Amino acid sequence: MNRLCHSAALFFLLVILVESTPGTQEPSCKSMKMNRLCLSAALLFLLVILVDGTPEDINKSHDHAASKPAFCLKPKLIGPCKAKKVRYFYDAKTGQCQRFFYGGCKGNLNNFQTIALCMKTCDHAAWSRRRHGKSHAPKL
Repeated sequence: MNRLCHSAALFFLLVILVESTPGTQEPSCKSMKMNRLCLSAALLFLLVILVDGTPEDINKSHDHAASKPAFCLKPKLIGPCKAKKVRYFYDAKTGQCQRFFYGGCKGNLNNFQTIALCMKTCDHAAWSRRRHGKSHAPKL
């Protein structure tokens, strides 16, 4: 619904802009009517690009962040065993996935075998940025 309202508002502004824009002589548009028609077509094209180009992943990442699993907020739990398995946990204080050494037993669900799985589960916005090549962090 927000996208529809956003589109309607943009279209309304474009109509006002077209109606208030004086015609200019261009080689491809001869008369005043054609100038406005060309301008309207160009603005409509830009509107379509704006609306179609709005990444849905942004909305999805906000929705996902709001519904982040509760175990992502739990602290890392090394456990009493002596193994030193490299694992990753979501650090709610920093908002990032961090590496730690898991003892091998009695942990909690905030314990991932890969940083990618940690990010995908608990830090969806960073995962989305990384998948779309918008992160400056090294690729996995």
